Amino acid sequence: MASQNQLKEITLLSWGANSYGQLCNSHNEDTLVPSQCSIDDKLLEDIAVVTGGGGHTVLLTKKAELYVCGWNGNGQLGIGHLNNISIPVSIPGLQQAITKVSCGWNHTIAITNLGETFTWGSNSFGQLGLPHIQRHINKPERIPQQVFAGHSVSEVGAGMRHSVVITANHKVYSWGSAKRGSLGLGQLQTNIVNSPTIVLSLPSDVLPKMVAVGSYHTLIVSTTGDVYSCGCNVHGQCAVAPVTNDPQSSSNDNVSYDPARYIMTDDGNWVKCVLLPQLVPTLPPVSEVYCGWSHCVAKTSDHKVLVWGRCDYGQLGLPGYCQSARHHCCWQPRELPHLTGVQQVCCGSEHNLAVGADGRLLSWGWNEHGMCGTGDQQDVMSPLPVQLMQDNSHSPLLIGTGAGTSFALVQKPNVKKNKPNV
Repeated sequence: MASQNQLKEITLLSWGANSYGQLCNSHNEDTLVPSQCSIDDKLLEDIAVVTGGGGHTVLLTKKAELYVCGWNGNGQLGIGHLNNISIPVSIPGLQQAITKVSCGWNHTIAITNLGETFTWGSNSFGQLGLPHIQRHINKPERIPQQVFAGHSVSEVGAGMRHSVVITANHKVYSWGSAKRGSLGLGQLQTNIVNSPTIVLSLPSDVLPKMVAVGSYHTLIVSTTGDVYSCGCNVHGQCAVAPVTNDPQSSSNDNVSYDPARYIMTDDGNWVKCVLLPQLVPTLPPVSEVYCGWSHCVAKTSDHKVLVWGRCDYGQLGLPGYCQSARHHCCWQPRELPHLTGVQQVCCGSEHNLAVGADGRLLSWGWNEHGMCGTGDQQDVMSPLPVQLMQDNSHSPLLIGTGAGTSFALVQKPNVKKNKPNV
C-alpha cells in the first residue's frame, strides 16, 4: 500500500500489470499493492473517469479532456506516434470536449459533448468503424455522423475487438469482430463488420440506455432496467446454459438443435452462442452492468450486486459455488452475498473492484499481476478489502480498471471535495 508519508491529500493510486507503463507511475514493473501515480497536482484535482484496455490507460477530466499512457503499439493512445509512455499526457490532436470514453484491447473510442464519435488504435478487426483504415491509426478520427442516420451518440462500449454505441434516439449500432455473435447482428457470412451497423432485432418498445462489452459478448440495458445479451456464451456470460458435447443430443438442456446457435471450438466442444440480443429473464431491474472478458456484474437500483459468467479465477466472488460449477461458470445470475449498498463497481478482464456501503474498497478475481492489491499473486475468490494506506487514512472517490490494472482516486476524510461524475 502507498506510504502515508508520501501520499497527498488527494491522489491517484494504481496497482497490477505494468509491462507498458499503464499504471501511470513512470516505470514498467508490476505493482502488487496500491502505489502513487506520477501525476501533476492540477490533473489530480480534475480526474473524473479512469479506464483502460489491454495495456493502456485513459483519464477523462472534468474539463472534458483525455490523458493517456501505457501501451501504444497500435496507436491506441492517439498521440501521433507508436511509442509507449509511462506518465499521462494529453492527446494533442483532440480539441473536442469528451464526455464518454471506452478502451478495447488495443483501440479507444470516445464521444464528444456534441454526440460525435472518435476512434483510434488498431483496426485489424474493423473495431474502429472506419472502413478505409487497413491496420491502425495513431490519431483520433471521427466516424461520419451519417452512419448513425444523423443522430448523436450518447453511450459507448469497446470490447476486445468490437465496439458498440447507443444513439440519442435509443438505437444500438455495432461493428468490429462478429465472431460468435458479439455484434448481435444474427448469422453473418463474415467475421468482420468494418462499419457501424444498426442492431434491428431488439423489440420496438425497448429503449437502450447503457451498453457493456466483453471479449466476445455484449450486454444492453434498457430504460426499464431490463438486460439483453448476445455473443459468445462458452462461460455462460450471456446468461444461457453454455456448452454441450453434442448439440443434437437429448441432453442438450432441452433446447432443439439450431446450427445458427452453435459453434464447434478447437477442443471439440459445441459452444452455444447468442447471435441476436435476447432478454435475460431472471434479472431484477438493474441500473448498471459491467463486463469482464467473460463474466458480468450488474448493480440494481437498490445497490445489490448480481454476477454471472466465468468463475475459475474467482471473477464472480462465489467460491463455494464456483469450485463445484460445471465448466467453471455460472450462467444463472446470482446475488453476491454480503455485498449490499454498493456505491461503485467496475470490471477488469478477470477481476473486479467495488466500493461498499461503508466506503471501503473491495477486490476479487484474477490476481496474477497483483491487480487485486493484496500484496501477492494469489487469486482472490471472494471480495476482500484493499488496504489503500498503512493506516487506512484515505477513502476512494472513484475507481477504475484496465484489463489487468486497478485504480483508485482517494482522499483524506477531512478534505472536502465533491465526488467526480462517473
